[in-house]
Amino acid sequence: MLYRLLPVCFVCLLGLFAGCSATVAPPIADKQALTDSQGAVVFKLVNSGQDGGPSDFLTSIKLEKEKLPGEAQEGRPTSFVLYRSRLSSHSTAVFSGMLPAGRYAVLEASGGSPDEGATYRFPMESMLSSFDVKAGEVSLLGTLLVHPVGGRRFTVTLLPPEEELFETFQSVFPTMARQSKERQFSTLDRKPDLQQGTSSIDEFNKSLALAEYPAIGGVWQSSDGAFFAGGKIGRAYWRNAGDTRWRELNVGSWRQVLVLRPYRNGLIAAGEEGLLRMSADQGRTWSRLDSPDRGVIYGLVTLPNGKALAVTRIQSEWNAYTSEDLVTGRWTKIGSFKQESQSASTHQPLSFVVSMGEKIGVMTAGGTFYVVDGGTERIQIIDGGKSVSGLSIQPDGLLLRVGGFPRSFSISHDGGNKWAELNLSRFTLAVAAKNRTTIYAVSLPKSQLFTSPKTEYALMTSRDGGLTWNQTGLSPERYKGTTIRNMLVDHFDGSLWVFMANGKSMRSRDEGKTWDDDERH
Repeated sequence: MLYRLLPVCFVCLLGLFAGCSATVAPPIADKQALTDSQGAVVFKLVNSGQDGGPSDFLTSIKLEKEKLPGEAQEGRPTSFVLYRSRLSSHSTAVFSGMLPAGRYAVLEASGGSPDEGATYRFPMESMLSSFDVKAGEVSLLGTLLVHPVGGRRFTVTLLPPEEELFETFQSVFPTMARQSKERQFSTLDRKPDLQQGTSSIDEFNKSLALAEYPAIGGVWQSSDGAFFAGGKIGRAYWRNAGDTRWRELNVGSWRQVLVLRPYRNGLIAAGEEGLLRMSADQGRTWSRLDSPDRGVIYGLVTLPNGKALAVTRIQSEWNAYTSEDLVTGRWTKIGSFKQESQSASTHQPLSFVVSMGEKIGVMTAGGTFYVVDGGTERIQIIDGGKSVSGLSIQPDGLLLRVGGFPRSFSISHDGGNKWAELNLSRFTLAVAAKNRTTIYAVSLPKSQLFTSPKTEYALMTSRDGGLTWNQTGLSPERYKGTTIRNMLVDHFDGSLWVFMANGKSMRSRDEGKTWDDDERH
């Protein structure tokens, strides 16, 4: 069965909550303890779609306290709102709060997308049963898996409290986890409506497999032309140089994979909530490795001497670690730094992470660039001097930066110390460098003050490092240029790869004159 995320205006949403006298239950703090007057509620939501999809912006869950037999019937039922937190996750949402004892129903999840200027409401009343909240106890409501199947339609299923949810609970709420170690948890059951929609995890996994193009992210390319990419709901993608199709891997987790790299003739995957796993058989089976901490592993590189460098984030705290051997799981912390800016829409710090040989770079939205050097085990701080909305690494270590406002593009040949502006339109959508002189951009063929849905973007090429540009082709028109997320030059054959926001990817072997669909499976 399919469910829809319904767009509603923000004013209407405020009126909805105000009209129901909703009481806000702040997210549970990591050191917060159970009390004799309230019970704890924890609920997890995982979205398998692209980053920035509607369910990524769901920030609150509305609950309604049911009246018990014999209670006074006058007045309206009391409503409560739980808010999400992302202490150690990238896209997974953990909703939590402390509530008075009673029986509750889950009504809906809501949130807003700043890009679309809309607020979404995700009805859940028909999907989930009521549940009890008992003073001094924890109600673990399970994990709701959400998979987009077109437009704002979603296939959903509910996982009852399982190993990863317990791990999340212990990691995010350590004080409460210690208190409730020997206690029974309250939970809920699936309603018939949800059972008819996806009666088993097998059906949900089948819906993922039938998706034409699963979501991928964090595409990274090795020097020999192999592609590696992370994905949501434990998926990762690998494509050797010269292969005609991607291999979809399942690391055996519901957490998002943010890093996939070759390691010791095998593969290593890392991601949110300390996800760190290794495969020695080309992704068929995976073994767990000890993570440096419980945060999101955004960066992981291996050094020529066999050591590894990792960069993690817990809320706004970034930490850097080295390990002599990933398999042994012994990590040494070499430093930390704070995130300056926070994204209110996603409740997570906005930053951009790139692997730079033996280094990992973290650039904040304010332009500050932290370069963690695995060789010297030091952290260099570079003041970028301007706001940033994107950063990518190119062949030969070239860095491409997208300025926030006004939108501009610049390139660095020395690891981010100095930047040179590229002479491009502010409507440029994507940039990729083949080498220090040949650079490609999906941009307007000539300078324009405004764009419209009918604006035709072009593939622009520079042969002099970005000083002058000529049109060599078109962007993939049928997929609308405005949906381009990333562009890379294939080290293996020099072709151009364009990755779209809807998960599709296309390739051009003739500098944009023609584009071919990529066969992901």
